[in-house]
Amino acid sequence: MAGLNYLFASNILSEPTRRLNRRLIEAPVDAIDYVITHELCHIAEPHHGPDFFALLDRLPPDWPTRKDRLERSVPNLQSA
Repeated sequence: MAGLNYLFASNILSEPTRRLNRRLIEAPVDAIDYVITHELCHIAEPHHGPDFFALLDRLPPDWPTRKDRLERSVPNLQSA
């Protein structure tokens, strides 16, 4: 957990490090699952290209709904 200023999570591509924003505790559980799944997808696909979203679509297929809930429940933060 980290005190990130404006992101829900971040990762360092050259290291196996994932950082989650402390404010995620304010989000619904399914929205937190979305953030964790999103970050884990970056292990296989580092960038937000078509392959990344194809992978994300297979894991929680309702991820757009979860992302919307996340953004509504924790204002002033953004997802990647």
